[in-house]
Amino acid sequence: DKANQGLVRISLSKEEFNLDRIKSFAQDNKTKVLEKGIKETREEINKIEEKLKKEKNHEEKQKLQRNLDSLKKNLRELTYIKKQIEEFLSKPEIKDITKYSPFIYYPLYLQLEGYSYLGFSLKANKRELIPEDTTFTLTIRFHPKSTDDDIKKFFCALWLAFNLGNFGSRSRRGFGSIKVEKIEENNKDLISNCFDLSFLPTPQIENWIKDNLEKIKNILNPKPRNGIPYLFEHFEVYKYEEKNDWKNLMDQAGSEYKKFRQSKNINQRIVFGLPIVSVGRYRNLRKASPLMFKIIEISQSNYVLLFIIYKPKPKKDLIFYPDREINERVNWDLISIFVRNKQKIYPREV
Repeated sequence: DKANQGLVRISLSKEEFNLDRIKSFAQDNKTKVLEKGIKETREEINKIEEKLKKEKNHEEKQKLQRNLDSLKKNLRELTYIKKQIEEFLSKPEIKDITKYSPFIYYPLYLQLEGYSYLGFSLKANKRELIPEDTTFTLTIRFHPKSTDDDIKKFFCALWLAFNLGNFGSRSRRGFGSIKVEKIEENNKDLISNCFDLSFLPTPQIENWIKDNLEKIKNILNPKPRNGIPYLFEHFEVYKYEEKNDWKNLMDQAGSEYKKFRQSKNINQRIVFGLPIVSVGRYRNLRKASPLMFKIIEISQSNYVLLFIIYKPKPKKDLIFYPDREINERVNWDLISIFVRNKQKIYPREV
């Protein structure tokens, strides 16, 4: 009975992508990665088949056969992906690229181990992907009853979502990073000053994040609540590194994260989120990771990767459900150890 109509309406235009650039990317990956992988896999199959003919030991023959079956499975998969890419390249026009996107970008998982580790479920499930540099328009309409304060708070949420968050699958591991290119009101571009917030990242990323977060804090004037992680007391932002290629940046960070995570035992790894699909007791439990990877383009073809951490203070604010017993085994200090050599951007050091 007390429900009200929302103050904000959002509509999304159809995405636009650069087909020529994607085709060039697909052709390059097909030639340099897929065809090379198919050739090497066939060569390895031939070697094992020759060994099988000569091997007399039963256990060794079984071991070789398992290896051979796995290689043949990989060869079938690589051949199918190559066929899909060739079909994509043969089409002069494509309206919906999502059918082919899992195959176009699959070679990245083969080529970049750290990148593949961060996006392991995308590789395993061949999830549809939105290609890089795809653009779209978000139209925002405010209800006549919206006050200036309502609108300011909405843009604070928007700034946080786009600049410290990602969208879609594996969003906490750097995938789905979206950049705001412009904000227009009556043909006036507000990207550098939208209710005193700047949506345009600068090479001085440390100051840009600090200044905007301080402004958001003043606008929202938030109050902590029991049992809920509080944005301005419970999170930290660290700068990892800058590179002119976001894929290599994610690959490097992913390799470092993989090495650190795999150096810990299974019970320690739960601090980075659940489920852990390889372990029965953790397979069906769900908990978002307190650690986020975020890619930001700070200038043309220059990217920075951030680590964003939601730290539990007190520990009861980040509880693993439904098995509450797990909370007693979580070592929250491991996340701080992972980022200890990185530059801390927020909060400001006193």
